[in-house]
Amino acid sequence: MLEDEIALLLDRLLRHAHSSLHRRAQALRKDGLLPSDAVMLITLADIEPTPAHALAVRLARHKSQVTRSVQKLEAKGLITRSDLADDGRVRVLRLSPKGRAAARTLRQAVVDTLRDVLAPLPHEDRCALRDILKTALDDDDLKHARKDPAA
Repeated sequence: MLEDEIALLLDRLLRHAHSSLHRRAQALRKDGLLPSDAVMLITLADIEPTPAHALAVRLARHKSQVTRSVQKLEAKGLITRSDLADDGRVRVLRLSPKGRAAARTLRQAVVDTLRDVLAPLPHEDRCALRDILKTALDDDDLKHARKDPAA
């Protein structure tokens, strides 16, 4: 079945990219950042300011996991928490300037890794892949928005 073949190929691609990214991540380990921290910083950069529960939904993690990670990243000066402007009961997460710089570095590592992984594809195929992924991910973003009213 076509969907099964696509799923297996995507799984192989993601594992290959993940392995390549881990090799590049040595520089991050000196700052004590784990891969899960990197994912959190990059995700927060996409959706900030956001409450912790919305970040947990986006990351598909339990809120307590996100809270512990946020506390660790806040202690490192990468994330800040503040009251929502129009509702003081809600605390929102933002990247600090240091966190924003780390997220840019992390995102560039992802870009560099995927550039290498996709290098064998002709330009036209990379463009087609981009368009397909945009379509698939736009639909995924809509699903997230429906599940999380704070998004």
